[in-house]
Amino acid sequence: MSKPSRIRASWYFVPLLLFFLVALIAIGVLYQGPHSAEEAVSSESATSPVSRVAYGTEVKAWANRAVIRSGDSFEIWVLVKNLGSLPLTHLQIVGLDSRGFVPVGNCWVEGVPGCRPGVPSSEQPAGLEATLQAGVTGMVYADLKRSGGLPKPIVAHLAWNLGGRSQEQSVEVRMDMAPRAPHWAVVLYSVLKDFLLPVLLGILAYLFQHVLQDRSRMQAARNVLLPTATTSAVQYLMPIVGAAGGLRAASDAEQGFFYFVFLLKRMRDLSGKGGGFFLGDLQSEELITECWNVFRRQVIEYFGYLDLSHAMDLMEKRETISKFLGHLQSPKGPLTSAQSAAQRVKGGFSAWRLSGDPTLKLLEVMSRVIQIETNRLYLGWYERVENPTAEELKGWEEAILAFRQAHPQVAENLGEKLEQYVSTLPRNIRRHFQKQRAPRSAAPVVPS
Repeated sequence: MSKPSRIRASWYFVPLLLFFLVALIAIGVLYQGPHSAEEAVSSESATSPVSRVAYGTEVKAWANRAVIRSGDSFEIWVLVKNLGSLPLTHLQIVGLDSRGFVPVGNCWVEGVPGCRPGVPSSEQPAGLEATLQAGVTGMVYADLKRSGGLPKPIVAHLAWNLGGRSQEQSVEVRMDMAPRAPHWAVVLYSVLKDFLLPVLLGILAYLFQHVLQDRSRMQAARNVLLPTATTSAVQYLMPIVGAAGGLRAASDAEQGFFYFVFLLKRMRDLSGKGGGFFLGDLQSEELITECWNVFRRQVIEYFGYLDLSHAMDLMEKRETISKFLGHLQSPKGPLTSAQSAAQRVKGGFSAWRLSGDPTLKLLEVMSRVIQIETNRLYLGWYERVENPTAEELKGWEEAILAFRQAHPQVAENLGEKLEQYVSTLPRNIRRHFQKQRAPRSAAPVVPS
């Protein structure tokens, strides 16, 4: 079961996807204009009509697009309203200045807009009404398309007769022009939009599916592992951690001896149940197993396998210090072989404990890792994950280095197992540990 704080390599793909999405949006906004085709034909995206009132006549002009992109088509509208009491005659659009735009469609009459709203398409272009009675409005429209060059405001020039006198009026339409995209931007936009974006979204969907499947597998494995891990933690691992702490803090040799035998017996019982610590993390399992194998090999070499076995056999399941020490004595007659073996272990324990053998430091490393990784299974439900600090990691490395210098022939894999365990920890802990870690010796020092 992976540590909750570990970063998955697959998520390094997400910043790349975000970069492409931001690039796509930026190019679209800068070179394609802020309005979609749907927005462009709505009334909100049209330019505000520009109105001119003179001689009792109102003239308006506007476009149905407020922002024009390169290659866009749009409608230009011209409105004339007779506000006076006399009719307007000989009304016409005498010219349309539309530099930067080209006419498109079939609504043009001699270069000016000619489609009249409300007229059947078969009769278009009908052109602007030549005569407007008092209070009547005339309107025409046509399509333009942005072409090359720098566009200018569109200006419509109109003329009419009112009461026998000729009148003229001009009105202009101003629109915002989206920047003309360079060739590289058009190509990049097309590639991002049509090819890379679907591919990236497909990969992201696959990653999400993979994460969900992986989480389901982890949950299923957790559900299977948790009952066994709980039994192991309650019956063996927490007592082992407690025994290691008692051994470390014992005020006299008899207390230390009791916790020493208690720890060995609990580890033997755990091994008899099939082995394994059931921590759910391969790296921590390997580090603890290596520490225990080295510790067990050293104590067997120092005390002897049979003597240690006899001492553990004398300890009952529920035992106190005084009761266990009483088993080592024989009130009547000579000591049994098991009691004699236990007495030999007890006699040698005091000297071994005071010798400063670095093997005891490995026991501290093992018990602390057991404590952290056992808590991880349960604290993870509450999103509280315990990790060793960089200072603890430094102490572990120093303990392993000290042991390798004292016993180089049996500590070849300890450093490698610690490195593998550290690699699974959060990045900030690894970085802090790398800054303050103990310098490594070029070669182990073999004591003379």
